[in-house]
Amino acid sequence: MEFDFGEAWRENSRFVKLMQQLQKTCILVRTNLKIWNEAVESCQGPLESIKNLSEQHRCTAQAQGLEEIVKKFPDLREKLLYKIDREIDSHVTHLYSALYVLVMI
Repeated sequence: MEFDFGEAWRENSRFVKLMQQLQKTCILVRTNLKIWNEAVESCQGPLESIKNLSEQHRCTAQAQGLEEIVKKFPDLREKLLYKIDREIDSHVTHLYSALYVLVMI
């Protein structure tokens, strides 16, 4: 079955409405794709930072052979872990903000 739309499609109001709706949908898809790409791009840096900070946290928590330093600075490990945790929290907050935009679409 073949269709020859020719000029007849312009006279069919249902077809015209369908084409208009398809055009609106394509614009909406392009806009949403742009928003998603921007969100993904803005998350790359914080994700890399969180990866690095989590490795620092693990190394600091599991560090051995630091008895001399710990004797001089007994709360050093806890302070370092606290600072690393604060940085991780800061980056997670940024990620939340960037990704929350996607929920609002």
